[in-house]
Amino acid sequence: MMPDPTFDRFESFVKLDKTKSFTFSPSRFEIWFEGRMVDSGQTKYPIYFVPIQDDDEEKIKVMLFDSRLLSEIENDSVFDEFISGDDRLRLVTVPVQTSTGCMGITALKMVSGPTRDKKEFGRKDPYCCNLFLVKSALAKVAFVFSNPERMVEIYSS
Repeated sequence: MMPDPTFDRFESFVKLDKTKSFTFSPSRFEIWFEGRMVDSGQTKYPIYFVPIQDDDEEKIKVMLFDSRLLSEIENDSVFDEFISGDDRLRLVTVPVQTSTGCMGITALKMVSGPTRDKKEFGRKDPYCCNLFLVKSALAKVAFVFSNPERMVEIYSS
């Protein structure tokens, strides 16, 4: 898949600062499964990105509170690393060992390396949160899941 030319571009696989909080104000969402959109709708609840300390390591917690999305994603997800990648910034958790055979996790493990020894992903636990910017403003957030493989995309207005 070719990168969208409208999104800002970044040098790939550079570790980014995890110490700053920020908020995303969305307007709509789409849920994708097996290459098809299976749900969509409006959302007005902000998504919060907050640095935390977990096991003496800096991580980022992502919190959302839209009840319609909570059937698909935990209200708070913790990601180990913040890295750049072509047309997006990525919050990722990439375990050496996991019960899923997800190709996305395998690819991230090969190119950026694992971020922890082990993690079992539940149905509502994303392993990646892609942040897409347009002219340095956050325009889209995409949560990627491995169990089963699917994506929740959330857009600004």
